[in-house]
This record gives sequence, structure tokens and C-alpha cells, in this order.
Amino acid sequence: MLTELFLLGAPLERVAEALRRRAATFGEALQLVNILKDAATDEDEGRSFIGDGRDRTLAFELARADLEVAGEYVAHLQQAGAPRGYLGFTALPVRLAWATLARVEERGPGSKLTRPEVAELVGALHADLDAGRPAAGAAE
Repeated sequence: MLTELFLLGAPLERVAEALRRRAATFGEALQLVNILKDAATDEDEGRSFIGDGRDRTLAFELARADLEVAGEYVAHLQQAGAPRGYLGFTALPVRLAWATLARVEERGPGSKLTRPEVAELVGALHADLDAGRPAAGAAE
């Protein structure tokens, strides 16, 4: 739905199909990172989105693959000259998800980024946008 709103609001026809093909995977990426981050709390509350006996390594691999696709989505927006707000609105969650995924992989479920770390990621995004560098950033 967000993709369709972007397409209504800006001349992005040349990347419309590329965005549509990646939109669901973009959403899946963010959801998977949240599932991995919140796994301990969810388990304590009787929920398991990964499934008993499943190898969490596969969930991390899928999240990384999905985040790569999310980065492609942002790159298509940027290459098509999307408004800066579109880039920030899509690139920041991708950057936060990469950093969160790394944190959870390193320290386990429940691990979060600190406010200063989030502020640093926001600042880096603005600096990259100002300099014309890729908005999605590199994989963490």
C-alpha cells in the first residue's frame, strides 16, 4: 500500500514494477527483525512466531536476505529521484533493522539499540542523503 501511495505522489513510473516486486519482502524483513528481537518476550507470553524446534539461524539468514531486497527498494527510489522524505522514510527503517539484527544476533533476543545509536544512524542517513550516497546504507 505504501508503494502505491509513493507512486501516486511522485513521478516514479519507471521503477514502479521494481518497487512492487520488492514491497512485500521489504515488509517481511522488518517483521522478521522484530520477531527475532522480541522472541524472548513473546515466548514468555506464550507466543512463538519461529516455531518450536526451528533453527533460528534460518530466520536470521532470511532476515538478511530480505533486508538486502529492502535496500534494493530504497535504491530504486533513490535512482528514480524520489523525494527526500520518501528516502528517509524507507531507508531509516532498513538501517535500524540491520543494526538491530546485528545486535540481536550478538546479544540475543530483547537486545535493543540505544537512543544515541539511533541518533547516530539518523545523522549518518542525513549525511549520506546530503552527499548523494546510497540511502539504504551498507549491510551492517
